[in-house]
Amino acid sequence: GLADAIMLVRLDPALARASIMSLPRDLYVTIYREGLPVRREKLASSVLVGGMELGAPTLVETVANNFDVPIHNFVVVDFHSFEQLVDELGGVPLWFPYPVRDVGSGLMISEAGCALLDGRHSLGFVRSRKMEAFVDGHWHRVGVWNDLERNQRQQDFLIAALQRAIARGGRSMIIRDDLIRAVAKTVILDDRLTLGTLLSLGRAFSGFEPDQLERHLLPVADAAVGSSAVLRLDEGSYDAFDVFRGVTLRPG
Repeated sequence: GLADAIMLVRLDPALARASIMSLPRDLYVTIYREGLPVRREKLASSVLVGGMELGAPTLVETVANNFDVPIHNFVVVDFHSFEQLVDELGGVPLWFPYPVRDVGSGLMISEAGCALLDGRHSLGFVRSRKMEAFVDGHWHRVGVWNDLERNQRQQDFLIAALQRAIARGGRSMIIRDDLIRAVAKTVILDDRLTLGTLLSLGRAFSGFEPDQLERHLLPVADAAVGSSAVLRLDEGSYDAFDVFRGVTLRPG
């Protein structure tokens, strides 16, 4: 009933330009449902407020109203769909300097080096919030264990998955249009996002290099509401959202 990961994506086909920014789950916002403000809550709760029928639309409406960003389409991927998509790619390779684990997410990489993660292990990686590394005979905490850190790993994984798709013939719509068809069958798309649109986008971005994906970081600050720890927008956040409003593309 909660959004585990929320990403804002802008695609400009004429420029073959793609931009992405993760929205932290703990952002404290006004949740909107069917045009009305419902209550103040963490952004991840929008899906729960919307319920089975309006979960994703409520999240979309909440993002659009709070951050003044037009949302034209949405895609919903559940855990099972995520695993299926990774397995469709034959796994995603990632490099680990040390063995790593996360007891909570089920991540366990027993050896350092390049590991080909299947769907289940990939899910454990992108959901990891309390990663540990085995260094000098002991398990050590990696990073600060928060969602901002996890968001960066999720974007790292997305780029690795794009590289994997290209390596397996993803640039050729004739050879691997099955990848896009598999996506369309596995995930939930809004009514306006058709298979034809996805194939058209695939052609427009046929020469796109994954490392050209523009990654933007949303400035946020720690805050508290009662006994609950939340995040609020920090200085510079408006400029970050300008990229997704299309303001940065306007001449002058």
